[in-house]
Amino acid sequence: MALINVATNPLVNYLLAVNRYFDLIQTEWALVLGLEMAVVIAEWLALVYVLGLGKWKGLWLSAVLNGASFLIGWLIFR
Repeated sequence: MALINVATNPLVNYLLAVNRYFDLIQTEWALVLGLEMAVVIAEWLALVYVLGLGKWKGLWLSAVLNGASFLIGWLIFR
């Protein structure tokens, strides 16, 4: 699971940094929400394919872990 997150987390942070630098999307929360949803889906598919988890268990695990990661990051860097 950690390797899957290592693949997606830097990409999300890079896209957010590029958006902030070039001011591409004014509503950053919409961008963050969209990227987080894309990460949940990508990690969900990876969990199902790589670890062989069931569809719903993989989705639940991906959503909970990414939600916790987002909340911790928000608390630290707000």
